[in-house]
Amino acid sequence: MIIRAEKSEDYMKIGELHCSAFENSGSQEESVLACLLRQEKAYTPRLSLVTEEKGDIIGHVMVTPYTFTLKNQSFTGGILAPLGVKPGWQKKGVGSQLMTAVHREAEKSGLSFIALLGHDTYYPRFGYETHLFGETSIRISLPLTEKGRGSQLTARKPLTEDTDALQEMWSKTHADVPLAIVPDASIHSWLSTSKDIQSRIYSLDGRIVGYTRIHERTKEITSFAAENESAAKDVLAKVVNDYQLQENVSLPLHPVRMDWFTQETMSPKTKAWPAGMICFLKSDPAFDVYKRGVEESDENIGIIQWPVPFEAI
Repeated sequence: MIIRAEKSEDYMKIGELHCSAFENSGSQEESVLACLLRQEKAYTPRLSLVTEEKGDIIGHVMVTPYTFTLKNQSFTGGILAPLGVKPGWQKKGVGSQLMTAVHREAEKSGLSFIALLGHDTYYPRFGYETHLFGETSIRISLPLTEKGRGSQLTARKPLTEDTDALQEMWSKTHADVPLAIVPDASIHSWLSTSKDIQSRIYSLDGRIVGYTRIHERTKEITSFAAENESAAKDVLAKVVNDYQLQENVSLPLHPVRMDWFTQETMSPKTKAWPAGMICFLKSDPAFDVYKRGVEESDENIGIIQWPVPFEAI
């Protein structure tokens, strides 16, 4: 039995492995997720490992590097997903060996930490700490008090040349957020992998002022960014009108951005999940400050908006 980096000729077998590994879980999209994550800008083959036994691939784990902001500092971290072991080899240590190996490669690659969403009875044995992120949003009551210039905005699909403006808006929207994942400098980071989720750019007098991703059927807003407080109000008014929202609207924003909607009736929601785990591979004072804050109150957790490949599952 050997553990090695995946090769392109392994891709089909890896997909088949995840289909069988999650056959009884009600979800088999992990095979699709692995394919999509290979298209990410920072995809690193040495962080996508397989366990091979007599020519047969019996296990696979993948860590994809991303840039994170944590306590106003920038770090290179990773997201671990998927992890799968072929039926017949489960509960025989294959997954544990893969976890140990991918952590070792992640440290060599310079990652500061790895985040995942998983079983809190399994991953802590590998150094993962629970309740470090979860659900974070701002709930705003309708009708809106301020409708701003929402009716003057135009909406369209994102284009490649919008990337710089999108990243700048993201930075402003997530300023002072305790923890967040920074979208890559690629248009693919702003286009959903789900056909039901539409990405929209909002402009005022030819200038980009906002961005959303919205589920067309459920009308759930999965991503929201704006140039500033005024633009945020305009974009929200445009969304409420275009999607004919009538009750409440939940924005995927950290409560620090409640300062953008001070005239509205709103309530923050922050809840740390047992499944929201991070394994710190390096030491840094910022990590200790973040953990202490989360221990004191769920209000101090960051906001993890999963990269668009995860919207496929």
